[in-house]
Amino acid sequence: MRTPLLIQTALACRVTSDPMSNVPFDWFSEPAKEARDWMRSEELLDESGTKLTERGVVWVEAICNTPLPVKTWVMPDRN
Repeated sequence: MRTPLLIQTALACRVTSDPMSNVPFDWFSEPAKEARDWMRSEELLDESGTKLTERGVVWVEAICNTPLPVKTWVMPDRN
C-alpha cells in the first residue's frame, strides 16, 4: 500500500524542479524522509532526492492513468 505522502512526493517531483517548496507537508519531516528513502531504494527517485528516475516517471503516469471507480448495481443477498 502506498501512502498519500509517498504519492504527493512523487507528484511534486514530477511537476516541478523545486518539489521542496511545492508540497503541503514538511519536506524534511521524518515520514517524508522515509518516503524519499523508499523511493530511492525502489529506483523511483534519483540520488538528489528531488527528481524522478525513468521508472518513477512511468509509475506517476500509471497513477494518473488509473481509471476512476464505477458504481455497480448488484442484487442483495436474499435469505
